Amino acid sequence: MEKAYCLEMDKIVSPYEARDYYFSDEHETKEKLTFYCPDPECLLKITSANIYKQSMIQRAPHFKIRPKTEHEQNCTFYEVRADQITKEEESGTRQRKGAIKSNVFPTELSLEPPTKTPPKTKIASKEDEDLDIEKIRPRVKRVATEYAKTYSTKTRSFENVVDCFEQAVSEEDRTSLLTINDKTKYYKNFFKPIKYFSDEEGLIYYGEIEPIKPYGKNYSITFKDKVFHDGNYIKVAMYITHELIQQYRKKKFFIETIEQLAELELPASCYFVGAYPKLKTVNTSKTKQQFDVFNVDIANLDHLVIKFTEKGR
Repeated sequence: MEKAYCLEMDKIVSPYEARDYYFSDEHETKEKLTFYCPDPECLLKITSANIYKQSMIQRAPHFKIRPKTEHEQNCTFYEVRADQITKEEESGTRQRKGAIKSNVFPTELSLEPPTKTPPKTKIASKEDEDLDIEKIRPRVKRVATEYAKTYSTKTRSFENVVDCFEQAVSEEDRTSLLTINDKTKYYKNFFKPIKYFSDEEGLIYYGEIEPIKPYGKNYSITFKDKVFHDGNYIKVAMYITHELIQQYRKKKFFIETIEQLAELELPASCYFVGAYPKLKTVNTSKTKQQFDVFNVDIANLDHLVIKFTEKGR
């Protein structure tokens, strides 16, 4: 399932939006979230996978239905999404196993920062299973009535877009259209290996990275592939400062994740968007020597994704 109604957020969300909220500093309790089918006349209890895992995720976050449960017969959500359900799901596997991931590729990535989810009073209950569905039904109706009429594939989750690129195996997937700012391209053309970044600005750049190096409360990320420029091979690197981390709405999550990455030194790849490497001359404090580097100035940590490579999992 690509969408679910989240009780705590009081709106219909994607698994990436739910994951983003769960790890944000505003969700202090870190209690697991409650999900239902988006259709207000169905409200089937939904569960999730990989939303609460902090790092080293091998499968993308997704919603799934519980074993031995089904949507209501007239569930609009199920009907609207039927054209994207596989033959295996249509034959009943979807209800029995409930572990099918989303195959919907976002058509637009917004680089605007997300708005905060307003605080909400949690419904008192001894167990989540004991929630009275009638208590939440009016609340769901207000946010879900238009769901059957339109299905938005716009996202603010860069991680969602990266996952789709990594999972694109068919030519149909690879030639799905994606829009970022004023550019619209095939997925396969939007992702540019870092050593060819000079081909075009405004793309998503990626490549394998060296082990992350901590410098006090700052971190250095360097790509393995160097860029040939004016007869020399020059490194591409980014410096994540403590000040930038402190401005981030998921700073606790980011610090814990990058510290783990730096400590384990596992093979990883880095993706970034909304920034473009620029040539910079760096003066070393110890040797007083100078060297050139293509510096990536990341202004928003939402636009940075680090993934463990297959051999590092």
